[in-house]
Amino acid sequence: MKDSSPEHEQENLGMVRERERQKTRRFMMFLGVFALLALFGMVLVLKDSGEGGRRKVDIDLSKGKLSLSVDKPILEQVDQPTTEYRAGSREVAFTTGSLNQDLFQQLGQTLPGSAATGFSGKNFINREVGFVLTVNHPELWQFTGSAAGLVNPMVPINSIYTADGSHLNITRDNAMGMDLNTYLAASLQQLMNLGLLADYPQVTYDYASGTAFLFFVNPYSGGASYMKVIMKNGMAYIATANYNLSQSNSAAVDDLVNMVASFTLAGQ
Repeated sequence: MKDSSPEHEQENLGMVRERERQKTRRFMMFLGVFALLALFGMVLVLKDSGEGGRRKVDIDLSKGKLSLSVDKPILEQVDQPTTEYRAGSREVAFTTGSLNQDLFQQLGQTLPGSAATGFSGKNFINREVGFVLTVNHPELWQFTGSAAGLVNPMVPINSIYTADGSHLNITRDNAMGMDLNTYLAASLQQLMNLGLLADYPQVTYDYASGTAFLFFVNPYSGGASYMKVIMKNGMAYIATANYNLSQSNSAAVDDLVNMVASFTLAGQ
């Protein structure tokens, strides 16, 4: 017989409320990545970074004997596929798909010393997480990293920044079973509800590679962000280029847009 006593009903109500609190807590955590970037717009990163190598190193693939130089963006040399995105007057070609795993492993060996992360020519590489992106003027940029970002989506795995505060953040988040559309739509709608976005941004999807690219502006801070989201194995990998519409150097913005557009994961 079903127990319908007031005590039992109260207990059930308490369990339901606790489940809802847990769901809300998890949901707000992954939204925090978006909210932080949209709310503050500009964050000055003040920590020192390691030095990056800018040596010319050729990479020979065992199959095909392809020779590449890190003095040029690797992703351009291998003709990584791209998809077009337009925001206002700016057209952005963002990479899709993943970089050949064998090539990525050899590329990682061009980092100075035994470094797991850093600049190699016009490439920024993170060997542990498995991504590469293009940095056209590495001498103007520094970077920081945090192992906490591997498990906490509120902490960037890497931040690449320049003197005026413009910066690129790389984060990773558990998508909690959501597909790319659901994950991104829920996040953006919450920002709209909070008043952190004035308009729902235009999003371009490349479904074959699980990639989304978008641009949005915080109407209060003047902060602008280009964002790229890649879904892989249930995780969302997020690259966000953040700058200020009135204060950031145009050359830095051009570099930033190229960084976020070229953010590419390694894989088979």
